[in-house]
Amino acid sequence: HILNIANEIKAAFCFAMTYVFLGIGNSGGDIAVELSRHTPQVFLSTRRGAWVLSRMGKGGEPMDQQFIRRVGSLVPISLRRSLFKKIVNERFDHKVFALQPQHPITGQHPMVNDALPHRIIVGSVVIKPNVRSFTKSGVIFDDDTQVNDLDAVIFCTGYKIGFRFIDQSILPVNDNKVELYKYVFPPNLAKPTLAVIGCVQPLGAIFPLSELQGRWVTRVFNGKTPLPPKDFMMKDVEMKREAMQRRYYASKRHTIQVK
Repeated sequence: HILNIANEIKAAFCFAMTYVFLGIGNSGGDIAVELSRHTPQVFLSTRRGAWVLSRMGKGGEPMDQQFIRRVGSLVPISLRRSLFKKIVNERFDHKVFALQPQHPITGQHPMVNDALPHRIIVGSVVIKPNVRSFTKSGVIFDDDTQVNDLDAVIFCTGYKIGFRFIDQSILPVNDNKVELYKYVFPPNLAKPTLAVIGCVQPLGAIFPLSELQGRWVTRVFNGKTPLPPKDFMMKDVEMKREAMQRRYYASKRHTIQVK
């Protein structure tokens, strides 16, 4: 029984069942942790592993408030990565927990989960590598281990970006990549009569960014703030895409990532 996380997740919340979750993003981690409190066994399958952050920093201060500060921009990125990795591994050793990825700690959209290491250490969540194939009643993983008599496989593998209500020639999307100036305006329109709000993946909350996008859009629509020429906008789109590719590992989950 295979469930799509976006459409049928409510049907998965049954007791006395064994699950395999594919994907170790925030959704997959959160749901795996919750179900592990009520089911015999949960397997969490990941291709790359993940750096798992806590919401709480030193002294009980929120982690983001503690580390996202102006002074941080003065520290070389290599040193920041090293220090952050040390702090995160002091909470629990990602290698021992079979979670340590190859990419640097700032090379992924952060996974924030306070309970996952606790569920792993008591055995209710088992970290497994990528699924190689499916059997009649289970799965075979890349390390040749096999789990049988599964009740459900839940895909937490992200979203496919698209705008089905708009012609592709107006707002093209290729391999989850959307060409939008400042992540808002399609640069190929003769007049700025269309804007996209909220098509971003920030490190923090999306609503403050969406509000600022909306304010900018209203100024553009009423003529108070004109957009630059198309060539300038396309160059800006490409520069931002290259900057994100340098920072994050190649994945469809990072195509709309913003710092």
